[in-house]
Amino acid sequence: MLKNWVCQFGVNGDPAVSAVYDYKNDRPGAILADDPVRASNERGTVSYSAAYTADERAVNRTTEIYINYRNNSRLDAHGFAPIGRVVAGMDVVDSFYDEYGEMADVCDLHPELGNTCAGVNETLLYSEGEQYLAAEFPNLDRTFLATVDPPHDCATAGPAPAGPAGARHEARAPKHIVTIFGVVLGLGAALFVFRVGFSKWLAYRNRQTKAARDRMNAYWRMEDDRFDDF
Repeated sequence: MLKNWVCQFGVNGDPAVSAVYDYKNDRPGAILADDPVRASNERGTVSYSAAYTADERAVNRTTEIYINYRNNSRLDAHGFAPIGRVVAGMDVVDSFYDEYGEMADVCDLHPELGNTCAGVNETLLYSEGEQYLAAEFPNLDRTFLATVDPPHDCATAGPAPAGPAGARHEARAPKHIVTIFGVVLGLGAALFVFRVGFSKWLAYRNRQTKAARDRMNAYWRMEDDRFDDF
């Protein structure tokens, strides 16, 4: 989290999940193919973080992304392709906690920025997850929900003006959650109908069984009476 550079996020809090998307493990489907750079890394644009090749090209993109705090157009030549832009709420991004500074294991990556270097150790982040963050970095901001909206033209659309101070930023329920809720509700209704129907069938069967038993008992009583007459 560097106010004079970028804020970066995207590692799952569960080490079992983050291990799938650790590019070093090279899991099938985890690494995204490279994209052409069609927009510049200017303030408010969103790009994937990536590992560097020997010739300083960005490769091995998985789940970590960053938001540019300033014009970082020099990243364009390295292959960091913006995939989106903050169109509302950049004031919220600007308010993220930044006292930890640069990640501890990449302190030499941007020495010219002169940032504090007391941030997350990426190796421990992937191996220990949320337990490590909660113990060592309690003030970090966290993402709890993300939704997918219709696409914007990242190459031409500029960021929207920052919202008023104290504005409330609400998250909408994702469509898949609504769908799952509908399925659960439908299954519950079907189970209720089944239980009612089964209960009625069981009651009917018990009545039929009792009636058959009563007829059989009556028959045997009649046979006993006939035998006594002999």
